[in-house]
Amino acid sequence: MPDQAPHQNSLQNKENSFDDGNNEHPAETRKNSRLALYIAFLALFFTAVGITVGYKHWLRIDDKARAALKEISIIHLQLKETANKSKVEELSTHLTESSNKAEQRLIESLHELDQIREQTTYSAQTVTDQIAELTLKRQLSHPASKKASQTTQLTQFAEVRFLLESAKRRLTMDYDKDHALQFLKAADQILIQINSTELLSVREKLAHDIAELERFTIQDTQELSATITQLEQDIKPLADLQKSLANGEPIQVFEDEDDSESLTSKVKTYINDSISIRKQTTLPRYAPNSSDKSRIDQLLQLRLESLRIMAMERHNTLYHQQIKSLKQMLELYYSVEDSKAWLATLDELDAEDLTPQRPNISSALDMLLQTSESDSSAQTAQAAQTVTQRKQQE
Repeated sequence: MPDQAPHQNSLQNKENSFDDGNNEHPAETRKNSRLALYIAFLALFFTAVGITVGYKHWLRIDDKARAALKEISIIHLQLKETANKSKVEELSTHLTESSNKAEQRLIESLHELDQIREQTTYSAQTVTDQIAELTLKRQLSHPASKKASQTTQLTQFAEVRFLLESAKRRLTMDYDKDHALQFLKAADQILIQINSTELLSVREKLAHDIAELERFTIQDTQELSATITQLEQDIKPLADLQKSLANGEPIQVFEDEDDSESLTSKVKTYINDSISIRKQTTLPRYAPNSSDKSRIDQLLQLRLESLRIMAMERHNTLYHQQIKSLKQMLELYYSVEDSKAWLATLDELDAEDLTPQRPNISSALDMLLQTSESDSSAQTAQAAQTVTQRKQQE
């Protein structure tokens, strides 16, 4: 019994120790769980802070990248502007150089023209002096009686005056350039035969008149007449134009089908044979009946013939009025497609000026009349002086 007591005590002590251990375990567990939660919260907190910091850092990097791209684009534009400015400056420099070279060439050309003008003036003066000298020598080498010489000179003088007046009249009244030029050249030949140094100024003026007349351009009425004749042949009569329209190529309403035995094909063929459709141009503004067409054609031919007469006689105002009337008739009675070419020909005829500004070819005639008046005054004064001397001698 005494041996069993210690054994029971030991068992009781062990049980007590087990009981005590069971009592301490929940507190430690709760402590460990709190620590784990705290650590997890800290980890989550630092993770969130890291994400936030990283996101903000990414935003800063993105802003810097955008700013860098904007600066790059600005620099790129500046580079382009710099390149354009350099090109403009280069082009401006090139243009300045070209302008300077052109100005230098122009100055050189003007200098050459001045030299040529001086040489031409000197040559013309030399020729004038030589002509005067040769005329004087010819007078001295062909002596004649004073009375016969004066009679011949007066006759030739009158002939020259007649030729100069005829040339002026032909150009003024008839716009006859060719005959006026022939008259001026014939007058110059007579002045050469007169061999008078007093008429050298007349020849100089006459040379100027001939040059002015040769530069004068005027429309040839024969060419205008040929153009009007061709237009008269090209314009189709209204009756013939209507016949050609009626005989034109027909246009089918329906296209032919492969199956010609079907009812639909037969109906389409019947319609195509019954209805005649022909290609039609733009209709004129007024379609006359058959009785008026012949009168309109006759009136059109009469206006064209009147236009030819006005062109030959150079009635400029009536000529342009007649062209206007012809245009109105073509636009009224003909379609646009038919009258297009004819209206273009009338526009070319309407652009001609039958009475352009004529050059002045009367300077030689005026100088001749002045020379004649001075000679007459000199002869009158000489005759009066002779009469006075005779009276003194008596």
